[in-house]
Amino acid sequence: MARKIRFPLKMKNGAEVRTLDELKENFDLESVLGYFTDGKLATWLADRYYDSEAAKVSELNSDSDDFKVKLCEVLGILYTENPNEETDLDYINRRNEKKAVLSQLTDEAELLNNIDSVALNQDDLLDCYDMGFSTIYLVGDTVFSIPVSVTNVTYIGRYGAKAAIRATGDIDFNEKNIVFKDVSFVGDIIPEIEKKVEQDNSISLSSSNCSLECDGTNFREILELAKNGNAEAQYEIGKFLYEYDFDELAEYWLKKSIEDNYSKAMYYYSLYVIDRKREGNKAKEYMLMAAKNGYVPAQYELSRMYGRDAYKYGCKKNEIQAYEWLKKAAENGHVYAQMEIGGLLYDRYNIFRERKADEAIIWFTKAAEQVENCPDILSEICQILGKCYFELEDENKAIEWFTKAVENGDKESVNYLKRVKEG
Repeated sequence: MARKIRFPLKMKNGAEVRTLDELKENFDLESVLGYFTDGKLATWLADRYYDSEAAKVSELNSDSDDFKVKLCEVLGILYTENPNEETDLDYINRRNEKKAVLSQLTDEAELLNNIDSVALNQDDLLDCYDMGFSTIYLVGDTVFSIPVSVTNVTYIGRYGAKAAIRATGDIDFNEKNIVFKDVSFVGDIIPEIEKKVEQDNSISLSSSNCSLECDGTNFREILELAKNGNAEAQYEIGKFLYEYDFDELAEYWLKKSIEDNYSKAMYYYSLYVIDRKREGNKAKEYMLMAAKNGYVPAQYELSRMYGRDAYKYGCKKNEIQAYEWLKKAAENGHVYAQMEIGGLLYDRYNIFRERKADEAIIWFTKAAEQVENCPDILSEICQILGKCYFELEDENKAIEWFTKAVENGDKESVNYLKRVKEG
C-alpha cells in the first residue's frame, strides 16, 4: 500500500503543525477557521487517525452562534475571544476563494503573502478600504472605480489593471497622497453617466416626495446644486449614481447629504451598505440615525433589523427593540408596521406570551382605514379583523368585517362568513 502524504497546517506564527499537541501549542483561531472552511481541517484530522475529532468537525454548523466555542472544544482548546484576530467566516471564505483565483493567475509571493490587500474586483477594493490598507494591489484586466475621497493610498497594478477616477475637475494627487504604479487610466465620470442617461430617457432623479427631477438633460444642473450644499440634491445624485453602479461616487454624495442630517440619505445609504453585503452594524448605525430623526420607513426597517431579519443584516436579535421601533413606525402611520404589530398582539406566542385581541383590533383597523383603495391588502386585513371579533364573541362585527373581506375579493372569508352566520 502506498504511503499517504500528510500535509501540515501552517499557523500564523510560521509553525507547521502535524499533531493535535502541536496545534494546541501554536493555535490561532483565524488559521484554523480558514482550514475549516476549505475542508482541510477535517482531512488533516482524518489523515492522522483522529477519527472522532474529524467526525465532530464535519458535523459542525458554522452558522450556529456557538460554532467557534464548539470547534475549540473538539480540538481540546479553551475558546477565548481575541479582538485582533480575524474570525469572520464569510470574510475567511472570500479570502480562500480569492487566494484560489489568484493562484491560478500567478505564483508571485508579494501578492500571495498580501492576499488581504489584493483586489480582484470592486468589492475586494471596498474591503481593502474598510481595513485601512495604505498599499492596495489592483490585479487583473479590470476597471477599478477609484474614489479621491480615500487618501494616503498607493495603488500597485498587476496583469492589466485599469483605474477610473471618480471625480470631476483637476485633482491634486500629491496633496491627497494618492500614488499609482503600473496602473492605466480610463474614461471620465460625467460623459459616462450622460451616455447612460441618453440610453434611457425615462430616468428621473426624483423620489415620490422630491421636488428635484432629472430626465438626463439637467444632470449637471442638479450636480451643481449638490456641489453647492443642497442636501436633497446630494441624496438624489447619490441614489442615481448607485442605480447605475457608480458606487464610489454614490457613496460620496450620500455621505455628503448625511453630513447635512438628511434622513432619506441615511436610510438609503443603510440599504446601500446592506445591498453591497458590507458590515451589518454599519448599516444599522445609519438606519438608527434616520429612525431617531423621525423618518418612518427607517423606523420600520430598524424593527426588522432587530427582529425577524436580524441574521440577514448581521445584527444581534432584540425582540424588545424590534417591538418598540415597530410600534413607533405604526404610530407614525406605516401601514405594514400597523399590520405587523396587530399580528404580534393577536398571536399568543409573541413577546408578551399572551394574545391581546383588543389591542390587535385597534392596529388592524388603523391599517384598514389607510388601504381602502388597495383591495388585496384590505381583504387580508378585513379577514383578520373578522377573526378577532369572532374570538371576542362579537358576531355582528365579525360578520361586518368578513363581509367586507368578501366584497374585496377574499374567497376564504366566504366560508368564515357562512360559519359565523350558522353559529
